[in-house]
Amino acid sequence: MKKIILYAALIVGFASMSEATITLNLAGGNLYGADTSTLLPVGTVIQLVVDRNHDGFTTPSVGSFTGNSADDFILASFTVGPTAGQFGVVVNFSLGNGIDTTDPLILRWFPGLTSSATPPADTTQRFGQFRTDIVQAVDGSDINWNVPADGFAYFLTFYTASQGGSNPDSAGVANMFVTAIPEPSTLGLLMVGLAGAVVVGRRAKIA
Repeated sequence: MKKIILYAALIVGFASMSEATITLNLAGGNLYGADTSTLLPVGTVIQLVVDRNHDGFTTPSVGSFTGNSADDFILASFTVGPTAGQFGVVVNFSLGNGIDTTDPLILRWFPGLTSSATPPADTTQRFGQFRTDIVQAVDGSDINWNVPADGFAYFLTFYTASQGGSNPDSAGVANMFVTAIPEPSTLGLLMVGLAGAVVVGRRAKIA
C-alpha cells in the first residue's frame, strides 16, 4: 500500500513539474519610430516572439507579424505604456507547443500599429527589434534572450542609454521595413516560368 502511495506521489510530482509555468518580467525604454526625436505613443504594439527551430527569425511581412514562418511563435503581444516609449509587462507561459528551453526570443515593436490583432498592412510599415545573448546586468538580474528553464521567474530588460541602459538610443529606433510576400497566384506563375525555362534549356542541349 505504501509503495502505491509513493508511486502516486511521484507521478503527481512529475506532472506538476511538466506543467510548471515560466514567468518573464519584461521591461524597457526608450522605443522610437524612425528616429530618436519622438518616443512611441502609448498603445503602440510590442511583441515577444520565439524561434522554435533555432533557424533564425523570419522578417515580418505584409499580413503577418512572423513573416509567415511556421516555427516563429508569438509568446506575447502587448503595448507601450503607461508612459510613451516604455513598457512593463508580465508574461506567463508553459513549455510545449514546440517551445523548449534555450529557444531564442526576440522583442519587436511596430510604430503606427495600435492593435495587437492587426499585422502590418503594407511595405511602408516599420518595425524595430532586439535580442541578445549577453547577460547585461552586473547583479545577474538580466538573462540572455532565450526561453529559460521552467518553474521560475526571470527578468528580461531592454533599456536604451537615455533610460540609463547599456544600449545606445539608436537600438530603440524602428528602422526596418516589413517585406512583401508574393500572392499564391504570383508564386504559381513564377514556378511555371521556371519550369518552362528548364524545359527549353534541356531541348536546346538535345538539339
